[in-house]
Amino acid sequence: MKKGALVILLFVVLSSLPASGVKEEAPSCRIGAVMPDSSAVFWQGVWKGAEKGAEENNVSLSEYFYSVASAGEMEMQLEKVILSKVDGILLSASSLSERSYALLEEAREQGIRVVLCDSASFDAPYDTLVGLDNRASGERVASELAALGFSSVVVLDANAEQSSTATQSRLRALERGLGWSGVDCTLEYFLSAGYEGTGLLQEIMASYPEGTCFVCLNSHLTLLAAQAVEYLGLSGRCFLAGWCEEPEAFGYLEEGVLDMLAVQDVYELGRLSVEVLSGLIAGEEEEMLRHIQVDIVTKDNIDEYWDGEKRL
Repeated sequence: MKKGALVILLFVVLSSLPASGVKEEAPSCRIGAVMPDSSAVFWQGVWKGAEKGAEENNVSLSEYFYSVASAGEMEMQLEKVILSKVDGILLSASSLSERSYALLEEAREQGIRVVLCDSASFDAPYDTLVGLDNRASGERVASELAALGFSSVVVLDANAEQSSTATQSRLRALERGLGWSGVDCTLEYFLSAGYEGTGLLQEIMASYPEGTCFVCLNSHLTLLAAQAVEYLGLSGRCFLAGWCEEPEAFGYLEEGVLDMLAVQDVYELGRLSVEVLSGLIAGEEEEMLRHIQVDIVTKDNIDEYWDGEKRL
């Protein structure tokens, strides 16, 4: 063979190889993620984390988003993912219907591993639940407030009937932690919907003396209370703490309207959920409950979590 022909042949062979020179590894497993189709920062962060977990663990991840406002859509998506013959299901749902329970049982009978992400359905058929440790977060916030020297705390909540399981768990832990430190805890309930609820919240907050410490147990209430503080001109005259991951809350914290945020790492919530599920599929032993811890953010450390425009 002539030298020129040999060079051409070698070029053709080399150009047909992958750029890295190494054949790409096939995905280790297939996971279907059934999650709310929401613009909320919380769920966007969870999904981004799940994508990162899939990349790290060489997982093929497919999304099956559903609208929380559409009755039965989550069950329909769950049925689809089972029919697609995935190896594992990652399910995020605040509540599960009887149909959901039956579908999850069917999935497990088929050998599909199931991880619940941020769900309070402890009696559902699943392998592992990954979520925020609400008890530990409530105790952590109580400890932080006691360390700041507060002798009493006012907890703002919508009403007992509307409180979610997560909110109730945080409240019990907060009350217990404050009690251990000798801090009095007062509960103030108000209707959270519409103008009437906003007006009542403002009346409640305005009725307390300067220097009062207010605590809100979820993102919605934290933002409502921050708006009330801003409207009433109470910035610097009261202390406002709450659980929230929304960008607006970080802005309020920078401005001094909010004083403390209890923030869960939603990105890690999604990433860890996929990591745990891929491990289960590979035959690894996993605990039935994996917790994400809460971070306490104040003006002193906000730069570690917020760049002025977006969450870090």
